[in-house]
Amino acid sequence: MSSKPSHWLHAFHLRCLLWLCVMLLRPAIEEARSAAQDVWIGTGSAWPSQGIYHAQLDLDTGKLSRPSLAAEVSGPGFLAMHPKGTHLYAAGSLAGVPSVIAYKIAQEGPATLQPFGSAAIGDGGATHLAISSDGRMLITAQYGGGSVAVFHIDDQGALSERHQLLEHTGGSTVVPGRQDAPHPHWVGFSPDQRFVLVPDLGMDAVVTYRVDGVNHRLLPSHRNAMVPGGGPSQMK
Repeated sequence: MSSKPSHWLHAFHLRCLLWLCVMLLRPAIEEARSAAQDVWIGTGSAWPSQGIYHAQLDLDTGKLSRPSLAAEVSGPGFLAMHPKGTHLYAAGSLAGVPSVIAYKIAQEGPATLQPFGSAAIGDGGATHLAISSDGRMLITAQYGGGSVAVFHIDDQGALSERHQLLEHTGGSTVVPGRQDAPHPHWVGFSPDQRFVLVPDLGMDAVVTYRVDGVNHRLLPSHRNAMVPGGGPSQMK
Protein backbone atom coordinates (compact mmCIF):
# COMPACT_ATOMS: atom_id res chain seq x y z
CA MET A 1 0.00 0.00 0.00
CA SER A 2 1.32 3.46 -0.92
CA SER A 3 2.16 5.85 1.93
CA LYS A 4 1.31 8.96 -0.12
CA PRO A 5 -2.27 9.36 1.18
CA SER A 6 -1.12 9.37 4.81
CA HIS A 7 1.64 11.86 3.99
CA TRP A 8 -0.88 14.06 2.22
CA LEU A 9 -3.27 13.84 5.15
CA HIS A 10 -0.46 14.74 7.58
CA ALA A 11 0.47 17.77 5.48
CA PHE A 12 -3.20 18.81 5.32
CA HIS A 13 -3.55 18.62 9.09
CA LEU A 14 -0.32 20.61 9.52
CA ARG A 15 -1.57 23.35 7.17
CA CYS A 16 -4.85 23.53 9.06
CA LEU A 17 -3.02 23.82 12.37
CA LEU A 18 -0.75 26.59 11.06
CA TRP A 19 -3.76 28.45 9.65
CA LEU A 20 -5.54 28.20 13.01
CA CYS A 21 -2.46 29.51 14.85
CA VAL A 22 -2.19 32.47 12.48
CA MET A 23 -5.88 33.28 12.90
CA LEU A 24 -5.61 33.17 16.68
CA LEU A 25 -2.51 35.37 16.68
CA ARG A 26 -3.67 37.84 14.05
CA PRO A 27 -5.63 40.20 16.37
CA ALA A 28 -2.65 40.52 18.72
CA ILE A 29 -0.27 41.00 15.80
CA GLU A 30 -2.43 43.68 14.19
CA GLU A 31 -2.93 45.48 17.50
CA ALA A 32 0.80 45.55 18.16
CA ARG A 33 1.83 46.53 14.63
CA SER A 34 4.06 49.61 14.44
CA ALA A 35 4.48 49.52 18.22
CA ALA A 36 7.68 49.01 20.21
CA GLN A 37 8.20 46.76 23.19
CA ASP A 38 10.60 47.61 26.02
CA VAL A 39 13.26 44.94 26.58
CA TRP A 40 15.24 44.78 29.82
CA ILE A 41 18.46 42.78 29.78
CA GLY A 42 20.12 41.22 32.81
CA THR A 43 23.75 40.60 31.94
CA GLY A 44 25.04 38.68 34.97
CA SER A 45 28.80 38.95 35.36
CA ALA A 46 29.50 39.18 31.63
CA TRP A 47 32.40 41.53 30.89
CA PRO A 48 32.34 44.47 30.19
CA SER A 49 28.74 44.68 31.44
CA GLN A 50 27.95 47.50 33.87
CA GLY A 51 24.46 46.42 34.92
CA ILE A 52 20.95 46.23 33.45
CA TYR A 53 20.47 47.37 29.88
CA HIS A 54 17.42 48.59 27.98
CA ALA A 55 16.49 48.19 24.34
CA GLN A 56 13.34 48.38 22.25
CA LEU A 57 11.97 45.63 20.05
CA ASP A 58 10.22 46.90 16.92
CA LEU A 59 7.21 44.57 16.70
CA ASP A 60 6.73 45.45 13.06
CA THR A 61 10.25 44.68 11.81
CA GLY A 62 11.50 42.37 14.56
CA LYS A 63 14.62 44.51 15.01
CA LEU A 64 16.14 45.23 18.40
CA SER A 65 17.57 48.67 19.05
CA ARG A 66 21.08 49.14 20.38
CA PRO A 67 21.01 48.48 24.16
CA SER A 68 21.87 51.29 26.56
CA LEU A 69 22.73 51.13 30.25
CA ALA A 70 19.58 51.58 32.36
CA ALA A 71 20.91 50.84 35.85
CA GLU A 72 24.45 50.36 37.08
CA VAL A 73 24.64 47.31 39.37
CA SER A 74 27.00 44.39 39.94
CA GLY A 75 26.12 41.05 38.35
CA PRO A 76 22.40 41.45 37.60
CA GLY A 77 21.18 38.02 36.56
CA PHE A 78 17.55 37.11 36.08
CA LEU A 79 14.93 39.87 36.07
CA ALA A 80 11.24 39.79 36.95
CA MET A 81 8.59 42.35 36.00
CA HIS A 82 5.81 43.37 38.38
CA PRO A 83 2.41 42.34 36.94
CA LYS A 84 1.42 46.01 36.73
CA GLY A 85 4.54 46.80 34.70
CA THR A 86 5.56 49.51 37.16
CA HIS A 87 8.60 47.87 38.76
CA LEU A 88 11.48 45.61 37.76
CA TYR A 89 13.30 43.28 40.17
CA ALA A 90 16.78 41.89 39.69
CA ALA A 91 18.97 39.28 41.33
CA GLY A 92 22.29 41.02 41.78
CA SER A 93 24.83 42.26 44.30
CA LEU A 94 25.09 45.50 46.28
CA ALA A 95 28.42 46.25 47.97
CA GLY A 96 29.26 42.57 47.61
CA VAL A 97 26.02 41.40 49.27
CA PRO A 98 23.80 39.10 47.14
CA SER A 99 20.43 40.83 47.03
CA VAL A 100 17.13 41.28 45.28
CA ILE A 101 17.05 44.84 43.93
CA ALA A 102 13.88 46.75 43.09
CA TYR A 103 13.60 49.46 40.44
CA LYS A 104 10.76 51.77 39.54
CA ILE A 105 10.20 52.11 35.80
CA ALA A 106 9.70 55.64 34.52
CA GLN A 107 6.21 55.82 33.01
CA GLU A 108 6.83 58.93 30.93
CA GLY A 109 9.72 59.96 28.72
CA PRO A 110 12.77 57.74 28.17
CA ALA A 111 12.62 54.30 29.77
CA THR A 112 14.77 54.52 32.89
CA LEU A 113 15.14 52.53 36.09
CA GLN A 114 15.04 54.33 39.42
CA PRO A 115 16.41 52.42 42.47
CA PHE A 116 13.54 51.50 44.76
CA GLY A 117 15.16 49.59 47.61
CA SER A 118 16.64 46.13 48.02
CA ALA A 119 16.67 43.11 50.31
CA ALA A 120 19.59 40.84 51.15
CA ILE A 121 19.07 37.18 50.31
CA GLY A 122 21.28 35.90 53.11
CA ASP A 123 22.16 32.55 51.53
CA GLY A 124 24.28 33.34 48.49
CA GLY A 125 23.24 34.72 45.15
CA ALA A 126 19.94 33.91 43.43
CA THR A 127 20.03 32.01 40.18
CA HIS A 128 16.37 32.73 39.41
CA LEU A 129 13.39 34.69 40.73
CA ALA A 130 9.65 34.88 40.15
CA ILE A 131 6.70 37.06 41.21
CA SER A 132 3.14 35.94 41.95
CA SER A 133 0.38 37.12 39.63
CA ASP A 134 -1.01 39.46 42.32
CA GLY A 135 2.42 41.08 42.70
CA ARG A 136 2.60 40.40 46.45
CA MET A 137 5.22 37.63 46.67
CA LEU A 138 8.71 37.36 45.23
CA ILE A 139 10.67 34.10 45.49
CA THR A 140 14.26 33.27 44.62
CA ALA A 141 16.25 30.06 44.13
CA GLN A 142 19.83 29.85 45.41
CA TYR A 143 21.78 27.28 43.40
CA GLY A 144 24.86 27.43 45.61
CA GLY A 145 23.00 27.85 48.89
CA GLY A 146 20.54 25.07 48.11
CA SER A 147 17.55 27.11 49.23
CA VAL A 148 14.44 29.08 48.30
CA ALA A 149 13.87 32.56 49.77
CA VAL A 150 10.57 34.42 50.07
CA PHE A 151 9.97 38.18 50.08
CA HIS A 152 6.82 40.30 50.37
CA ILE A 153 6.07 43.19 48.00
CA ASP A 154 3.85 45.99 49.32
CA ASP A 155 1.28 48.05 47.42
CA GLN A 156 3.95 50.56 46.34
CA GLY A 157 6.19 47.84 44.90
CA ALA A 158 8.73 47.93 47.73
CA LEU A 159 10.41 44.75 48.99
CA SER A 160 10.30 43.55 52.57
CA GLU A 161 13.31 41.96 54.23
CA ARG A 162 13.55 38.25 53.53
CA HIS A 163 11.01 36.62 55.82
CA GLN A 164 11.36 32.95 54.90
CA LEU A 165 14.18 30.63 53.86
CA LEU A 166 13.46 27.02 52.91
CA GLU A 167 16.56 24.85 52.72
CA HIS A 168 16.67 21.77 50.53
CA THR A 169 18.55 18.71 51.77
CA GLY A 170 20.31 15.78 50.17
CA GLY A 171 21.69 15.08 46.72
CA SER A 172 21.19 12.18 44.36
CA THR A 173 25.01 11.73 43.95
CA VAL A 174 24.41 10.14 40.54
CA VAL A 175 26.64 12.71 38.86
CA PRO A 176 29.70 13.29 41.12
CA GLY A 177 30.58 16.92 41.68
CA ARG A 178 27.22 18.10 40.37
CA GLN A 179 24.74 16.28 42.56
CA ASP A 180 26.51 15.96 45.90
CA ALA A 181 24.23 18.65 47.35
CA PRO A 182 20.88 20.33 46.53
CA HIS A 183 20.96 22.92 43.74
CA PRO A 184 17.62 24.70 43.13
CA HIS A 185 17.91 26.09 39.61
CA TRP A 186 14.53 27.74 38.91
CA VAL A 187 11.37 28.86 40.71
CA GLY A 188 7.88 29.50 39.41
CA PHE A 189 4.22 29.68 40.36
CA SER A 190 1.69 27.21 39.00
CA PRO A 191 -0.93 28.72 36.65
CA ASP A 192 -3.52 28.73 39.45
CA GLN A 193 -0.99 30.35 41.84
CA ARG A 194 -1.64 27.67 44.48
CA PHE A 195 1.81 26.11 44.25
CA VAL A 196 5.45 27.00 43.72
CA LEU A 197 7.58 24.55 41.75
CA VAL A 198 11.35 24.29 42.22
CA PRO A 199 13.42 22.01 39.96
CA ASP A 200 16.46 20.92 41.97
CA LEU A 201 19.37 19.77 39.84
CA GLY A 202 21.24 18.23 42.76
CA MET A 203 18.31 16.32 44.22
CA ASP A 204 16.99 14.98 40.89
CA ALA A 205 13.58 16.21 41.98
CA VAL A 206 10.99 18.95 41.57
CA VAL A 207 10.10 20.26 45.03
CA THR A 208 6.57 21.60 45.39
CA TYR A 209 5.36 24.15 47.95
CA ARG A 210 1.82 25.28 48.73
CA VAL A 211 1.30 29.05 48.64
CA ASP A 212 -0.10 30.76 51.73
CA GLY A 213 -1.27 33.93 50.02
CA VAL A 214 -2.61 35.50 53.20
CA ASN A 215 0.70 35.39 55.08
CA HIS A 216 2.88 35.43 51.93
CA ARG A 217 4.67 32.22 52.84
CA LEU A 218 5.40 28.82 51.31
CA LEU A 219 4.37 25.58 52.97
CA PRO A 220 6.14 22.28 52.16
CA SER A 221 3.98 20.05 49.99
CA HIS A 222 5.80 17.16 48.29
CA ARG A 223 8.87 16.08 46.38
CA ASN A 224 8.55 14.69 42.86
CA ALA A 225 11.41 12.37 41.94
CA MET A 226 12.83 12.73 38.42
CA VAL A 227 14.98 10.42 36.29
CA PRO A 228 18.18 9.59 38.25
CA GLY A 229 20.99 11.79 36.96
CA GLY A 230 18.56 13.88 34.92
CA GLY A 231 19.33 17.07 36.82
CA PRO A 232 16.07 19.03 36.32
CA SER A 233 16.85 22.71 35.94
CA GLN A 234 13.92 24.66 34.45
CA MET A 235 10.20 24.45 33.78
CA LYS A 236 7.75 26.25 31.52
